[in-house]
Amino acid sequence: MSESHLAVLLKDYPFVKGETYFHRELSTLAKRFDKVLLFVNHKPVTDCSRAFEVPVNVAVFNIALENTEPQYSDLLSTNTVTELLPDLFNALQRMRAIHYYQRESGAIQMKILSQLRGLDLEPRSLRWYSYWSDELAFVLAKMKAQGIINNAVSRTHNHDIYEDRHPANYLPYRNFIFQNLDGILCISEHGSSYLSEHYHKHARKFHCERLGVEKQNVIDKNLESESIQLVSLSGIVPVKQIEFIIRTLAEWDGKKIEWHHIGSAKDQAYGLIIEQMAEEILKPKNNVSHKFHGFIKPEHVIAKLEELNPHFLINASTFEGIPVSMMEACSLGIPIIGPDVCGVPEIIEHRKNGYLFSPTSPEQLLSIFHEIENLEESEYQDLRVNALNMQRQRFNAATNYNHLAAILKGETKLG
Repeated sequence: MSESHLAVLLKDYPFVKGETYFHRELSTLAKRFDKVLLFVNHKPVTDCSRAFEVPVNVAVFNIALENTEPQYSDLLSTNTVTELLPDLFNALQRMRAIHYYQRESGAIQMKILSQLRGLDLEPRSLRWYSYWSDELAFVLAKMKAQGIINNAVSRTHNHDIYEDRHPANYLPYRNFIFQNLDGILCISEHGSSYLSEHYHKHARKFHCERLGVEKQNVIDKNLESESIQLVSLSGIVPVKQIEFIIRTLAEWDGKKIEWHHIGSAKDQAYGLIIEQMAEEILKPKNNVSHKFHGFIKPEHVIAKLEELNPHFLINASTFEGIPVSMMEACSLGIPIIGPDVCGVPEIIEHRKNGYLFSPTSPEQLLSIFHEIENLEESEYQDLRVNALNMQRQRFNAATNYNHLAAILKGETKLG
């Protein structure tokens, strides 16, 4: 029997922390395939130090272009265009995106094929998988349309699903990608439904294939304590709305809340503004305490959650897929307070394993705090049990990634 090879297209893993959740997925894929080739579009190409160790049967190739400066930047930045010709501005934004896809995909395809020739591998003998449905999926769509490869699927997460997250509300070559790939694997039902509604002629290609985390040992936690302990876990960026949590806590007048934040800001100036805001607004309050723990390596997150052992994980993002942090919390029996957006209601069932609120309504979040303050111990323990069950039944790494591997190997057919 010939060896099974899987080729995966990625952006950063294993060089930086950007695709940390792929690490769990790879551990299963490496067991199910004889050889896994990672083609990584990581920039800058001069910085290729690895943040992760990969299994011994995994080979890594950086396929990024050295010069990635976009063209048309001067034209797009002119006040004349933005002020007088907004329609032209949108058209130029689309042209810029198309140009980027074309330039990246052409170079990436040549580099991949060159690497395969060096390995004496025929492209049609491999199984092909893009971790994102963007320019990387476009590469596979072109190769399949050209007959270079005979199979290809892609994941979608968040920014590669929703066009309104992009300039001019546009992602290039969507119909071409969806037509030529065998399947699009969405991390949420919300994403799958969104694509089916917007690209209904390709609806049969869209499937929900969830991420997952491992089952953990659970530490006991009681609500009968002097304070309610909350942990938020995310980068400090505007979409995560850390300032929303701060301003809501500033209005809290009930039982003491201890709030911890895990995560840092790439923009250090912005991160400093957020921390100073918390210090100025929350320090005078006797019933609220806070602490910023900074960046913690992904492989240490579970241990940090175990150490803090909070009553609830809290997330106030305006836009999410299904955060891995929520899966990790559930694996430890930690209920979640989260925003009623995108795929989040697929992991939080309101008042069953946590609470949902509008991320534009501090009043709703305050109401949840009051409800928690008055919970019976048995009600809180029910939330914990249901959080555990959510992870084990819906976001189980072993189950989900073995199913994914069967799809990628062609053992399980997509509908």
